[in-house]
Amino acid sequence: MRQILSLIVAVLLIGTGYAQQLKIDATQAKVAFYFHGDKVDGTLSGFEGTIKFDPSTPSSAEISGSVKAGTINTGNKMRDKHLASSDFFHAEKFPEIRFRAVEVKKEGESYTVRGKLTIKDTPREELFKMSVKEGKLIFTSTINSADYGIMEKKKREDSQVDITIEIPLL
Repeated sequence: MRQILSLIVAVLLIGTGYAQQLKIDATQAKVAFYFHGDKVDGTLSGFEGTIKFDPSTPSSAEISGSVKAGTINTGNKMRDKHLASSDFFHAEKFPEIRFRAVEVKKEGESYTVRGKLTIKDTPREELFKMSVKEGKLIFTSTINSADYGIMEKKKREDSQVDITIEIPLL
């Protein structure tokens, strides 16, 4: 009898240590950016992703997502068309911007998500801060567009882009 109880407890403990698939509302996800050099903000749409996450074991998390590069919206159609062109995002040749986490760590009340961000088939390691607020996962980071061959400015700090991703949970 003791062996059976031990086996049941072991199975339950093993089962609680794995990340669980979160139900996300991709249709309501928001991917926003602010480009420091030109003081321009905007959004990208067409979000798709999967998130497996258990707050008690962040190291077992699996986080990945993508947006459509051609959906860039800054509120200026001429600028948007130019940004989607081969001068910048080259959305026809590189239709997706992708992210895949390789490490998730708890830091205080939030998490640090390290992963590969791929823009124009250029993968680079980036860090995002992830928090849970009002039924949403919120990811924030600052990247450098010049690292991806987009909007390279003479001063490196002028190529900084703040990114905020809000993913509602169902």
